[in-house]
Amino acid sequence: PHGADVRPDGKFITVSGKLDTHVSVYSFEKIQAAIKAGKFESKDPYGIPVINMKDALHTQVQLGLGPLHTPYVSKKCVAYTSLYVDSQVVKWDHCEGKVLDKISVHYNIGHLMTMEGDSMDPKGRYLV
Repeated sequence: PHGADVRPDGKFITVSGKLDTHVSVYSFEKIQAAIKAGKFESKDPYGIPVINMKDALHTQVQLGLGPLHTPYVSKKCVAYTSLYVDSQVVKWDHCEGKVLDKISVHYNIGHLMTMEGDSMDPKGRYLV
């Protein structure tokens, strides 16, 4: 993945890759349950257990071409993701798994920032 961002409450992990159109939201609770139950589908070449994607997935949302980074804001379930190839920023609901809005920009956008968006208590009302 290119971007792996943890929701402020620690319950979900948002993962995106610039060669995919989707952003996957994984449930930390489901990941922990699979580990505790020993529910692995295989091991990687280094012997690390691999959890089946469907066992850990909360939702997967098609946002657009080249999703990179996802900061969060103070409004519950709302996040913004940069779309590098589409040159857009997408506002979306990661709880419901739906796109709320898209804004086009005039360059291949990458990193985004909201006020305290990487903290446990984001205050973000603005996106930079």
